[in-house]
Amino acid sequence: MSRTPIPSWYFVYCVVRHEGRFLFVRERDDTWYLPAGRVEPGERFVGAAVREAFEESGVRVEPTGILRIEHGAGHDHTRLRIFYTAKPVDDPTPRTAWNGDTHGGAWLTLAEAREKTIRSPEALWACEALEAGAQVFPLRLMVREGAPWRGKVLG
Repeated sequence: MSRTPIPSWYFVYCVVRHEGRFLFVRERDDTWYLPAGRVEPGERFVGAAVREAFEESGVRVEPTGILRIEHGAGHDHTRLRIFYTAKPVDDPTPRTAWNGDTHGGAWLTLAEAREKTIRSPEALWACEALEAGAQVFPLRLMVREGAPWRGKVLG
């Protein structure tokens, strides 16, 4: 097996629920998807989730848990995807104007979302899983490197 490092990509997704509806973003191609995006260098995963949700929808969110972590290993790269659950903070009104990246967001019921052109069915699957009572793991499942182990600091 080669010991040559391969590129690794990290993505975050926000499954935001509020008053029986989910936050979806209208993409540049007029498809709909969850607020999501790539983690930038030096950025923590949870911070990336908050940033992406706001940039894409205009809604400030607070992550509340981890719904799913996926890892994909390709021949020339790896990919890690974290699906966060979140709730809106402050004003939950989405932006509805083009910002150069997305057309903003909308709060949709699952029935309304199913009527839209969804970029990938996994957006619906994530919302359906949450709606059906899927286990949500605490945010502390993922900690920064070097975080204390039950009160013990490494090093």
